Amino acid sequence: MQDVVEHIWSNYLEGTGPCEECPNRDQNHRWRPFYGGGSKDADLAFIAITPGGNRKVQSVEPDAAKNRPERHIDLDNWNVDRSRKMFSRFLIPVLESVPQYNSNVKQALNEEIYYTNGKKCADIKAPADDDTFGSKGKLAAYNNAQAYNTCHQYLKPELEFVNPKVIVTAGKRPWKALCNVFSESSSGNFGKEFALKPRKIGEYTVIPSYHWNRLGSNYKHVDMELQGENHYIEELGRIISEQLDQHGIVGPTPE
Repeated sequence: MQDVVEHIWSNYLEGTGPCEECPNRDQNHRWRPFYGGGSKDADLAFIAITPGGNRKVQSVEPDAAKNRPERHIDLDNWNVDRSRKMFSRFLIPVLESVPQYNSNVKQALNEEIYYTNGKKCADIKAPADDDTFGSKGKLAAYNNAQAYNTCHQYLKPELEFVNPKVIVTAGKRPWKALCNVFSESSSGNFGKEFALKPRKIGEYTVIPSYHWNRLGSNYKHVDMELQGENHYIEELGRIISEQLDQHGIVGPTPE
């Protein structure tokens, strides 16, 4: 994993590889990439879309680069953005529905699962009236999408190191990114053809899921009878547990 991090960090600093001319790369190095969090030897991994935060614009401070650290964050202190929504609305309730992890969810988050993002640098959330990014931030949205298509090349070596048995993609973009890096097709109706339907992608069992934002309406598009967002979360937990079982990873024996 050290090699993976060094590769990303070097490309970010020097503007080489996938980071070359990336519209999300801050050339003054004020905004830095986030990596992954949790266990580096996990059986279950979650891939979300992009780190959160309040990044409004690219850095324009001429001396910003002088204050950057000379190397990336220490491997033992890796993290993705621990946004409240990601944990309170998705990871925690999902793990509470998985018998392999629900006896100690906090331990599972820190020591037993892995979570990362398809894109390592945060989106730029430009003000609607900022002409630099076009009318209503349309150029910013385009640049964020272009950056995502570039950055997902880092997913494959990252996953090869962690080597999870089961992967949950949280959102259409990480699902499409994963299919892209493994040369699999992602075309089709996401809700009817892919959501909550496990499949093999490369060496991994992948469960495509909707992102936790707008899950309250998107659950209706899934090709199964669901009664609401909570039912969706429970069903996702059940499917994760079934797939882990098939890989010989079982929960604690009931007393």
